[in-house]
Amino acid sequence: MRWRTFETLVLVAGLGSSLGCPKELPPDLTPEELFERGKQLFARERWLQARTAFERLVFSAPTHAKADSAQFLLAETYFQDGAYLTAASEFLKLAQTRPTIHLADDARYRACLAYGRLSPRAELDQGYTEQAIAECRALRLLYPQSPLVPEAEAKVAELRNKLARKMYLNGLYYFQREGYDSAILYFNELLKQYPEAEVVPAALYHLYRAYRRIGYEDEAAGARDRLLREFPNSPEARSLAPASTASGG
Repeated sequence: MRWRTFETLVLVAGLGSSLGCPKELPPDLTPEELFERGKQLFARERWLQARTAFERLVFSAPTHAKADSAQFLLAETYFQDGAYLTAASEFLKLAQTRPTIHLADDARYRACLAYGRLSPRAELDQGYTEQAIAECRALRLLYPQSPLVPEAEAKVAELRNKLARKMYLNGLYYFQREGYDSAILYFNELLKQYPEAEVVPAALYHLYRAYRRIGYEDEAAGARDRLLREFPNSPEARSLAPASTASGG
């Protein structure tokens, strides 16, 4: 198995961590010296100082052989420092302006992870979740042979589960307030958009109950049959004893 580029960069940075690093960067360092100094500072988790070294290299010598790696590690200092929105922006700056370099797929994936770190609880706005999904999907589309594709696909599945849960919570909100028509719309949209989501059995269960509450017995039976057929071992399916169809849901 070959090393991913990001892992290689961090490993190489760590090899120089025992070397001395002055508090201030001399103004006359060459691009090579800036890169080595930045790696040493990165390995010591001195994110701000490492960032300064990488920024100087990128801005003073943008066509240097180490400029792309410096841009990547610059973005990574923001990621490691918890500045995820800036990290995503810096990773995408590299991925979008230099899409054919060896670091481009790593940069896309790290942008996906950065947006993923900003993804909030399911009941809140999911804009960052959708951005994370978009970047991981871009990785799969643009670099189908990348060794990062399986990880990106797993991340997409995780994030889509969150989007599905948000839609489920919206439906449940209306169900609990007897807004059954609105609940049905949310549950059906969830089943359409996220058929693989972990929350599908619960959505089918409440869809069945919502249909029964408004007297749509055929639709209720369809939701119930699908739940029992596709998820027979789920708690929701087990809760539907044969007599439940005559109990009023």
